[in-house]
Order: sequence, then structure tokens, then C-alpha cells
Amino acid sequence: MKLGAKLHLGRDDLDIIKKLVKIYDFIEVYYTEHHLFNSTINKLFDHWVVHCPHHHDSINLALNRGINHVKSSIKFAGNIKARYAIVHAGFLHSEKNKNFYIKNAIKVIKKLNEFSKKHRVKLLVENVPLKSIAHMELGSNVEEMEMILKKTGCGFCLDFSHAYHASVSYKINYKKFIKNMYKLKPNMFHLYDGIAGQEVDSHLPLGKGNLDIPFFLKFVKNEFVTLEISPPTLENYLDAIEYLKNKRP
Repeated sequence: MKLGAKLHLGRDDLDIIKKLVKIYDFIEVYYTEHHLFNSTINKLFDHWVVHCPHHHDSINLALNRGINHVKSSIKFAGNIKARYAIVHAGFLHSEKNKNFYIKNAIKVIKKLNEFSKKHRVKLLVENVPLKSIAHMELGSNVEEMEMILKKTGCGFCLDFSHAYHASVSYKINYKKFIKNMYKLKPNMFHLYDGIAGQEVDSHLPLGKGNLDIPFFLKFVKNEFVTLEISPPTLENYLDAIEYLKNKRP
């Protein structure tokens, strides 16, 4: 597997990135327009993934909110020659009119996919938990993800921990749930720890929760795997390397 660390582009994170590029295979950066573009960042390293902004920055593709911010991230991905740019499909506050939200999200993501091609970046859609703190997310089950991927032509980022928490919401065995998600042929993966039995994700450092990390790793061959650790400190990312040495199948 090709292991990556996820960080932002603040001054502190840039200092961490400069250290991690010597250890990790790639860096995934969460980029928004308020990050000043650093024209020298692509000289630090050759392998990047960009995560486009989502609900944490009031972005909701299902309601056409923040599309220009996502486009800015895709442009940034093209500028640093990132392999992938990742988006979330969007969210809603209740099941009412869910089909409308999904159809609109598909329409928006399809256009973003064409935009990504112009910037020579492959766009991926990430699966999510069903429940966040304040809303319900789109793309939390296999049927929704399959529809989104098929109708937009995008690739797929399988977030193991998101899938686990969604399986709790849907009351489906997590191993069966993840096996079915895997059939959608993910291009890359996200990984972090969390608390078993919870519906909402927590992005804990590896070994600080009790999710079945060894089971998740069985699906990984030579793909990119981003660790989404919170807090994203240098120490936590170094500890993760040691943890994986003992847990890799």
C-alpha cells in the first residue's frame, strides 16, 4: 500500500508536511479558498491528493452551495499535479425529498467531473456515515454510492471507518457492509480509528479506538491509503507508522 497523511495548509501543517514527505508516500491536503496558494508546495513532493471542502465549510453540493469553492480546490489539485481530488456528495436534514437531493448532487458532481478532466485530475466521491452531528449525509450506503458513481463517471474513495459507522446506522454487519462497498472498485482508501457501536465518526489515531483495523487492511493492495488522524500531529503520524508495522496482514 501507498500510505498518506492528511493535513491542511496552515503554517504549522506545512512544517509537518516538510517532515512527513520523507516518511510517507503521499500527502492529502484539505484545501479551501482561504488557504493561500503556495506555488512552491509541489516542489516539496511529487505525490499529492486534494480533499475538496465539504460540510465543515458549509459546502453542500446537493443544494448547489459552494460549487466555486470546490472548483478552486480542483484547480489547486491540477496546479500541484495531484493524483486525485475528493468530494462528498452533500447532506440533508431529513429523509424528506431525499431523491431530489441525490439527483441534484449527481447533476452537480457530473459537471465537476468534467471540470476536473480539464485540469487533468481524477475526481473521486467518498462514502460517508449516514449521520453527522447535525445532518444526514448522501452516499452512506452501497446503493446511493453505486448510483452516484455510475451516473457521474467519477472514481471512488472508500473510507473504511465511514463505512463502519454507516453499518451501525443501517444495522448491517460491518464486514458484509464493507465487502459490498468494496465491490464498487475503489481507487483509494481513507483510514482512521473510532469507537465501535457509534454512528458518528471520530477520526481517532490508530490504536486509540477499537475499530477492526486489521480487517480493513485486508482490502488494501497497492492503492493509496490516507490516514485521517485527529489531531493531525507529527507524533500521531509517526506513531501510526509503528502501529501499522504490527497490524498489516
